[in-house]
Formats: sequence, C-alpha cells, structure tokens
Amino acid sequence: MPAPAAPIPSPDSDLLAISRRRMMDRIWFGLSCLAVLALPASLARAWLTGWLPVYGLHLVLGGLVLLIYLCRARLSYRSKLCLLIGLFWSIGLAGVLSFGLLGAGIWVLVMSSFLMSVLHSPAAGTYTALATALVIVLAGIAYTHGYLQADVDANAYIRSPIAWWVLLVITSIVPFIVFQAVSAYQQTILALLQQTQAQRDQIEQLATHDALTGLPTVRLAHDRLQMALHASRRSGHGLALLFVDLDGFKAVNDRHGHAAGDAVLCGVATRLSQLIRASDTAARIGGDEFLLILAELPAPVAAMQVAQRVVEMLAQPIDFHGQVLQVGASVGIALYPEHGEDAETLRAAADAAMYAVKRSGKHGVALFSPTAPS
Repeated sequence: MPAPAAPIPSPDSDLLAISRRRMMDRIWFGLSCLAVLALPASLARAWLTGWLPVYGLHLVLGGLVLLIYLCRARLSYRSKLCLLIGLFWSIGLAGVLSFGLLGAGIWVLVMSSFLMSVLHSPAAGTYTALATALVIVLAGIAYTHGYLQADVDANAYIRSPIAWWVLLVITSIVPFIVFQAVSAYQQTILALLQQTQAQRDQIEQLATHDALTGLPTVRLAHDRLQMALHASRRSGHGLALLFVDLDGFKAVNDRHGHAAGDAVLCGVATRLSQLIRASDTAARIGGDEFLLILAELPAPVAAMQVAQRVVEMLAQPIDFHGQVLQVGASVGIALYPEHGEDAETLRAAADAAMYAVKRSGKHGVALFSPTAPS
C-alpha cells in the first residue's frame, strides 16, 4: 500500500513573526544609538536655550531606551512594541508642544505611524496616522491662536550649529531605522514567495506523480499519451502503449506485509524507468498496474522487444531486509494507429491484451487482437 503523503506546509505565519521580532531588535538598536547621541545633544541645547522641561524628558527617555535595549531579551514582543510607540509619542508630543515647527517632533510622530503599520497591522498604522494628523491640527490651532508658543528665539535657534547637528542626527538615524524595517520586510516577502513557489511545486508533484514510486499518475500519463499521439500524427511514426500488471503481488503483500509490497512497487518503478528512453513514459495507474508509453517507435517489433525485457527484468528477485521477493508481469501491447487512434481506445486495447496474457497463464506478453475473447 502507498504510504500516506506528508502534509503540505502552509505559508507559515511564524516567518512574519520572526521577521517582526528581528525588525524590532534592529529598531531598538537604532534607538539606542540615537539615545547615545541625543543625550549629550540635549545637554548642549540646554546650554544654548536655557533649561526646558523637554530636556529633562529627553534625558529620562534616553536612559529608558538604553535600559530597554539591555533588557530586551526579557520583554515580550507586545511589551516592546507598546514601549516603542509610547516612546515615540512622548518625544513627538513634547517636541511639537515645546518647539512647534522648529523641532523634529512631527517627524517622530509620523515615524510612529509607519512602525505601527509594519510591526502590528496596517489598520493600526492608519489609526496612528490619523491621531498624528489630529495632533498636528490641534497644535497648529494652538500656535496660530497664541495658546502655545515656543520658548526659544527662532532665529537664534536656526543659527545654532548644535540645533543643526541635532537635526542631522535625527534625519540620519530615523531613515536608518526605516531602511532596516523595509529591508526586513523585503526579506520576509522574498522568503514567503520562495516558500509559496515550493509549495506549488509540491502540490503539482503530488497531483501528477505517485507519492510512493514518484512515477506519473494516470492523469499525467493520459496527458503525455495525448502529446505522444499528436507527435506521431505529425511525424508518421508509430507509438505503443504497454499495460503492465504484476503477477503474484498480492501474495507478497499477504505473506510479507505492506512494507514489502511497497518495496516491490518501488523496485518495479525503478526498473521500468531504467528500461525506457528519456522520451518515453512509465506511469503507475493503480495498485500494481503500470503503463509504458513508447513514443516514436521505428517498427512495431520494437514494442514487443521492450515488453519481453519488461517481463524478464520484473521477474528478477528483489531483496527486502534479507528476504527475497519475487513477482512476475503480464504485459499487453496496443499499437498506434493499428489498434486505435485515440488515448481511450489504445488503453482499452492494451488492457484487453494484458487480460489475454492472464488467461493464458500469466508472465508473458500479448499484442492486442480484435478477435481475441474479451
């Protein structure tokens, strides 16, 4: 009996989870680099503008980033995501409320939307983007109506090398984080595409090839017979269809078990494949039934010669764990165009010839004869 086919793995969602975890680690690494640079930058800006509450927040958040990065292995993915978005919004809101358009807070809020979309879901990213837009609208209204004002001189701020250096750091690290996230997603997509293609190939293989022997099944054999017939009609060469039925296979199964029967079927498939040409086809169409499609035959006698060799080769014993297994073969032959001009007629003729061998004592070869008893 054929062994059950192995289950086909579905596109694994774990691959996406692994990619997101890898991306999360890269982002926290980038943030830790940013914190190392931003902490002295905040102190330098405090010297320029005077101490502002936002600088204290920067110091606290920078220290928190470094602590989280060092302890990241102990935190769950969801915890790190919540901390990440909370960090971005703390920095972003503080920047918008303290500096308005002068700071990089808007950048940070926009970045949080992107991170939510790739690290959680597109829907979460959309909601975060809407919240960012709402914050910008409210901050814009507050600044334009005088409810909020920046506590620094704008002209002095933009003439400060330290301010430009801070902007350079942010505009360098943030794209780096984005590129890391995009790179991780590209790798995930490529891996998923490769996995999907491998699964399609496996499904196609299982649909057209026998799981035990690897030979084409009856579906693929029929297609190849149709193609061989079409080629023979164009070239004028002959074609032979051999129907091979094993003799004594049931006795092997009953006496030695199904594992021994499987070994016999695999051995038969190997011998048939070695016997035919590359342009021919050997197929398993039933439990112990096989078809051979011999294309572009130079003469009908060639089919008889191949059939005789099939009987001789399959009569040779097969070793199975020290046991000698032996079967025979009854082979029926149908020729194109003598015995039929389509696949169904040829197969019926080859099947009838095979049964003629069975009736006459098995272990032999017969050419289809329309006058033979059915």
